Amino acid sequence: MLTKSRIQQFADRVIKASDADMTTVSIAGEREALTRFSNNEITQNVDSIRYSFTIRCVYGDKVGIVSGTSLEAKNIKGFLETAKQIALNQRTGKRIFPLPEMQKYTIGKGYDKGTEDVLPQKRADMVKSAVKM
Repeated sequence: MLTKSRIQQFADRVIKASDADMTTVSIAGEREALTRFSNNEITQNVDSIRYSFTIRCVYGDKVGIVSGTSLEAKNIKGFLETAKQIALNQRTGKRIFPLPEMQKYTIGKGYDKGTEDVLPQKRADMVKSAVKM
């Protein structure tokens, strides 16, 4: 799992490197575990963690948005350039509302720790007991 400081570091680097009038960075992460049972056997038992981000850059009355999954610092320049090119190729004349000032948000817990900590073998055992006749 990424730490809060690593996520903050990525966002700070994006904001610092951006030449846009306004820039926002949104980062999301999810852990997904899956156990599939077919023909009296477990056919798939996987566990993965994925992160994604969205960068929104505003240049005057034009907006460019880019999304990706690599939080590596070496890719930030390319992401920002893509967002800029998208923005600069937009039509003008739309009213763009200013982005909100920096705020503090409460970090929510959208999961159950007990569920998160279930290891693949335990999931397999649970499937076994569920389908046992």
